[in-house]
Amino acid sequence: MSAETLDTPAATFVPTPTPTPTSVPLPADATEAVFWDGVLLVAATPGFHELKRTWDQDPILT
Repeated sequence: MSAETLDTPAATFVPTPTPTPTSVPLPADATEAVFWDGVLLVAATPGFHELKRTWDQDPILT
C-alpha cells in the first residue's frame, strides 16, 4: 500500500485499530475515513518517518 505524500510515493503500514474507532460523532461509514485521513495527514508531514506501537490486545475481526 502506498500514500502520495507531497508528490512523493511513500510506503505505509496499514493502520489496524481494534476495535474500529467510534469516538468521532459521524455516521459509521465515515468514521474510518476520518481516521485514514488523519494517517495521511501525518504521513504528509515533512520529516515524518514512522508511527508504530505494540499491540495491547488481540485484533477484533468481527
